[in-house]
Amino acid sequence: MAYRRNSYNSTCGRAAGRVTLLVASLCVAVGGCTSGSLATDSGPGTPWSTDGQQMVHVGEHVDFSFILTKGLIKRRPRDPMGTADYCIAMAGSERIEAELDVMTGHYRFAFDVVDLQPGDTINVSSAAYRRSGVRDLQQIGDTWVRADDPFDQPDRVMASGSVALSVYRTEIELPVGDSELDLVGGRLEIHRNDGKIAVVFHETTTDRGFTVSEPDDDGVVKIIYAPTADNVNKTATTYVRFRALDGSGKEQVYDGQIPTP
Repeated sequence: MAYRRNSYNSTCGRAAGRVTLLVASLCVAVGGCTSGSLATDSGPGTPWSTDGQQMVHVGEHVDFSFILTKGLIKRRPRDPMGTADYCIAMAGSERIEAELDVMTGHYRFAFDVVDLQPGDTINVSSAAYRRSGVRDLQQIGDTWVRADDPFDQPDRVMASGSVALSVYRTEIELPVGDSELDLVGGRLEIHRNDGKIAVVFHETTTDRGFTVSEPDDDGVVKIIYAPTADNVNKTATTYVRFRALDGSGKEQVYDGQIPTP
């Protein structure tokens, strides 16, 4: 394997150091450099996650929070008042107006994971702008309109953030015993951490529900069901329970968990 020797130019090194010092001095002079941080309520953090790559369930309603931050090293929250005039988000090709929460200084917006399939990825970004004269982009009804004034300066991006969302779908495959059970008459319970319980019955020709697999070599069958996004926890495992009567009329209970990727 060949190696290349890289020489170090001390003059360039001193110049780079002066540039870094100049940037730091400029940041101090203007009250601190401005950057941005975009978070979702669907990642591993609680209640918000700023990870650059996160997982979202098919059909999930994802809330976003974007803040301006300051400082070269410590990214402390910065009040957007006086720094930015508005914030626009992009979810794939969809443009969204972010609303400023004046109590917290956070820009808020949301996106529903529809028309996407497991394995798809969608990029979401947000940018806070300082207006220069007429605002460049604004939403009128359902239409986004761009200002067309050749004498107007473009609005300045003050801070931005982004996250890549990978789409997944959970599926329950809960093994139940090999005893004679009234599986069709049983019920599946999906317990969320907030106390919400979804109760699912066997599917019919008109209603969606769980199905029963064929017995394996040991005679064990599985209760199979694909929950919706609002059935499961966003960031933690979800507890499931199946109840059915056996041949003597006694209720049998089987427990399991759905992991969140």
